[in-house]
This record gives sequence, C-alpha cells and structure tokens, in this order.
Amino acid sequence: MNYLSPQEVLYIHNQIIDELHGTHGVSNSLVLKKLMNYIRNNDIFRDKNAKAAALFFGISKRRPFIEKNIETAITATNIFLGINGSGFEIDTPTFRNFIKYELPHAKVEDIQKFITQNSFLTP
Repeated sequence: MNYLSPQEVLYIHNQIIDELHGTHGVSNSLVLKKLMNYIRNNDIFRDKNAKAAALFFGISKRRPFIEKNIETAITATNIFLGINGSGFEIDTPTFRNFIKYELPHAKVEDIQKFITQNSFLTP
C-alpha cells in the first residue's frame, strides 16, 4: 500500500488554495500528522477503500486546514486511490449530491460505502 505523507497532503492543499484563491495555513498540524499515521493501521482499515474513507473523513470533518478542507479531502483521497490502483469520478451529479447532502452527517462507514460503490480500477 502506498501512502501520502503529511507534507504531500499539505502540498496538495497549497495547490488547491493557489488555484481556488483561499487562505493558506494549517489550523491543526497534529490532526494531519495523526490522521496520516492512523490510516496505516491495517487492523482498523483493512483495505484501500477503508483507508481512503478515513482520509476523506479526517480531512473533511476534522478540518486541519484554515480553508478548503473538503476540496483537499477530495483531491488527497483521489490521489491516494490513484497511487493504489483506483480512483473515483468527482465530476458527477452523484458525487456532488453526496458532498452536498450526505457528507455533512456522514460517518466513515458511509464514506467507505460511497467510495466502494463509485470507485474504478485504473490501468
């Protein structure tokens, strides 16, 4: 399994901020560091979709950045899936509806189910 480092997630976040015009900065670096170690726990997160869901949840819900946490969660999760042989389409009505209506009250298990149902293998 390939993982992103906290520094790589921060880089992803900075690129998003530059592109979407927001405020750079980390509001809680400890959350980001713990999250990136936590998803490596194979007893809790047994496969890449479970790890991806925890990554998505951790960034979008625990909000380690000042701004654009959901955008960072989407991008970092898709990159994580990509470096592990899969991904998910983010430019679909299904995805937009999930982010808008389901994510605000979603648990890790809900995110994992969504990723599993909407991911694809990459060549």
